[in-house]
Amino acid sequence: MAQAEALVPITFMVIVGTVGVYGITSSPLARRLGLAQRNPQGVFFVGANSVAQAMATALQEQGFEVGLVDTNRRDLYRTRMANLPATYGDVLSPAIFDGISLSGIGRVFAVTSNDELNSLAALHFNEIFERKEIYQLPPYGLAEDKNAGHASSHLRGRFLFGHESGYAELRERFDSGAVIKATGLTEAFEYPAFQELHGG
Repeated sequence: MAQAEALVPITFMVIVGTVGVYGITSSPLARRLGLAQRNPQGVFFVGANSVAQAMATALQEQGFEVGLVDTNRRDLYRTRMANLPATYGDVLSPAIFDGISLSGIGRVFAVTSNDELNSLAALHFNEIFERKEIYQLPPYGLAEDKNAGHASSHLRGRFLFGHESGYAELRERFDSGAVIKATGLTEAFEYPAFQELHGG
């Protein structure tokens, strides 16, 4: 048929144009309709252990959205008893995103006792969140040897806290009675002053 060879490029132009238009307009439209937040500040925790519970409780008390996921039913029971939203599920399952609510969530903290699971979870959530918003606890032994067989930076999340603040260290602190406190920062008391007051 005459001009049949023009059908393929026209089809591709329609597909590319449609994807481009929807890609550019979907985010502003979702915000205008109240379906998406401009800058969500909530935190989703991979793990529902006592460390995750303490951090999630402190954030929830400050008005931030939180969510937790774990396969340990005992930890999930304690989490729910603390009035924290928790989901039973394998964080590495492709179906996990169908079973959790990420409304108001802007960051992921992988805080299980399993260093490899934390790194894999960070990679898994990279499908939804920007890499700069995905954090994990530093692996065991990182404080002693910063190059000792740990995953490269592109195969894991950003480290929470310092290199010495892994799961075992934090768990020991909470078991010894440590608590999380919120401190308001102002123009008179900025973050550098806070660090100086508390020795980093």
